[in-house]
Amino acid sequence: MRQNLPDYSPKAVYLATSNGERLRIHKPYSNETMLSVPEFIEVRNPDKPQELLAYCWYASKGREMLGKARPAGKIFSVDGKHAEEKHRLAGLVYKLFGFSIGDRTLPQRTLWTTTPTRAQWFTGEIHIVDKSILPTTDRSNFVENEWREKLYSQACDAISSTLNREAQKISDNRQAYETAEKVKKSLEQYQKRLNYGTDRPGGPWRLENT
Repeated sequence: MRQNLPDYSPKAVYLATSNGERLRIHKPYSNETMLSVPEFIEVRNPDKPQELLAYCWYASKGREMLGKARPAGKIFSVDGKHAEEKHRLAGLVYKLFGFSIGDRTLPQRTLWTTTPTRAQWFTGEIHIVDKSILPTTDRSNFVENEWREKLYSQACDAISSTLNREAQKISDNRQAYETAEKVKKSLEQYQKRLNYGTDRPGGPWRLENT
């Protein structure tokens, strides 16, 4: 992120306790979070391809498959009591100077023309690099100008198309894995019947005794 965002400068936040200690405020990553490996997308200026309009990172929710955390292919979720709370990080969000522009439905509304729910399979951020792209006063959107149009047009081509392809790949892989697991289970049951004459080991009809 630092290599591609000139003003990227995350800050550590500390809480001063009554006894003078300083405790860092953060929620560390844990295996229960089950994130797939983050990926990155460049959104370039069509008039000057060497310049970035925006830089995006994204990741999907993972699940245990073949001994590794692999993309799950469903709406990104975190711990929470209700669906809204669990899915609060589903989708991408625009970022400018560290502030969110709009909510996580804004990229979905401005970048996806088909299968918008696929956007919710991922979490991530679209960091604005070109500061000609200005936020509105209430930071609910960007000022309507040629730079916003470039951002939306190029990001649609770069981001939504990439994530749509990635979502389809994840879906195909998940279906293949689940089909393979069903076949594996059926084969195991069939092998037990061949060996024991029943699905339960220890049954009376062993082939070698018949």
